[in-house]
Amino acid sequence: MTLGGGYYWYPGARRAFDYDHYEFFASYESTLPDDVATLGAEIYYSPDFFADSGTGIYVTATADVPLPVVDGLSLVGHVGHQWVEENDRFGVPDYLDYSLGFAYSFEPFTVDVRFYDTNVSEKRCDNLCDARVAGSITWEW
Repeated sequence: MTLGGGYYWYPGARRAFDYDHYEFFASYESTLPDDVATLGAEIYYSPDFFADSGTGIYVTATADVPLPVVDGLSLVGHVGHQWVEENDRFGVPDYLDYSLGFAYSFEPFTVDVRFYDTNVSEKRCDNLCDARVAGSITWEW
């Protein structure tokens, strides 16, 4: 289990917008027997979320399934849900988000490419919540 916290600071933003906030998190990950998959769960909590929108809670479940065709290649994904106490101040309703894609690890790097989407309507989110493909490269030392 991992416990932690963070502070989000938006330098240059008007103080009246109240974007700066902090949150706490807990995560747990477990590998199934024979390394069939690694499953995880995370929860994030902010008592005073972005733009003074009240309590914010995000929970997610993750999966990483190694693919035997290439050493280091995995099918990866997540499904999560965000709840915000005062959605009108936050700007969007509570929502579901998910991703599915591939990760390739070759120490100390991991390349991750996924399809991401939410259940927030295009009308409600002004094209900011459209489905998309995104990738990342991480270096762990």
